[in-house]
Amino acid sequence: MESPIKGKPGVTPSPTPDKPTATTDSGPPPMTTESTPLKGKKGKQGEPFKMPNKGELPNWVFINPLAWIALGLDLGLMLLTFKWVGLFKRFSPPVAVDNKGVTRLAGISGLANANGEETGWDMVCKAFSKYGNRRSLGTRKYLGEHQPEGVRFPKKMFGAIEWRTYAEVGERARNIGKGLLAVGMEPLPKDEGNGTDFEKTTAPHTAMIYEETCADWLTFLHGAWSQSLAIATSYATLGVSSVADAVVECNVKVILCNLRDVEKVAAACATMPTLTHIVYTRNNVLDSTPPPKVSGRVTVMSLDELADLGAKGSELDNPPTPSNMAVIMYTSGSTGKPKGVMLRHSQVAASMGALFNMAEGQKLKEGQETYLAYLPAAHILELVAENTMFVFGAEIGYSCPKTISSKGACRKD
Repeated sequence: MESPIKGKPGVTPSPTPDKPTATTDSGPPPMTTESTPLKGKKGKQGEPFKMPNKGELPNWVFINPLAWIALGLDLGLMLLTFKWVGLFKRFSPPVAVDNKGVTRLAGISGLANANGEETGWDMVCKAFSKYGNRRSLGTRKYLGEHQPEGVRFPKKMFGAIEWRTYAEVGERARNIGKGLLAVGMEPLPKDEGNGTDFEKTTAPHTAMIYEETCADWLTFLHGAWSQSLAIATSYATLGVSSVADAVVECNVKVILCNLRDVEKVAAACATMPTLTHIVYTRNNVLDSTPPPKVSGRVTVMSLDELADLGAKGSELDNPPTPSNMAVIMYTSGSTGKPKGVMLRHSQVAASMGALFNMAEGQKLKEGQETYLAYLPAAHILELVAENTMFVFGAEIGYSCPKTISSKGACRKD
């Protein structure tokens, strides 16, 4: 009796025959682990199939055009399926736009713009001279509030649009820049951003804008740029405590705000030891509204007074370098303490150049467009869009989300 397989009771191994046995009526021969060689030539049909080595492929495989066509189709489908085509665009050089459409430029820096300017101030200066007598910034004259019958909330009343030309904006911006120097501000060092660390500077290089989007907002920004001064931006909806934190972090000496906010900014001066001047605008404020009386170490003056002070100076433009700080944009603080995002002139110029190309790509015409600015200029989107339309030669009109339609405002002109 045969012994069972070790570890498996009741199972006996089948005998392994030395030679293949013939089939009998009792059934097929038992399975064996040895393969039965096929009849034929040894080394051909007698061996199991195996993939040939690379060098053993016949030449017709490499020269078969159908094989290459199939390979190309497979590659194309793979690129489209996985959206790898976008990689080529991502690493492609910048573009230029002309009457033939959009073309890519080889050998151009990724931070260069189509016109070759390297700073935001370079682009703005070109617009001053190119569109000198064209209308630039327009604001409807504020006439107070009107309470229609049966309406819960009053509407703001506005009169005719008051325009400034590009040349007038350029002159006013330069006077504001010289006025900032007259009250004690100092231009950024030329090596700031390329040697000198902005966060370690202690001199008064930064002014702050704490105001709604308006013509004076943009003009003040350009004025600061004309003298290599940086601008910190804060949403007008933020509380004064958040603004005070930004003033301290940026070593701010001058702040631009609305006339309505002067008193609350002055009341917080104890927490802002570097602040010496509060400059106010009259955006959506009646002409008859007197300036508040503020006592203490801080000087309060209107933006017109600052521009008049600068007009008496003889300083020339002190243009920034591409590596100089342009803006420090503070976040809205919705998720915590507002944080300052630092943008240099090369970055601002690159963003403006990109939108400039997009405007041309959409068939917009330089010097023939109108732009309505109503989003917060303290946000990078509106800041870049507004400056881009300025250098595009557009007429820029100002509003806000509450007065952009007749539901929140009415005209009296």
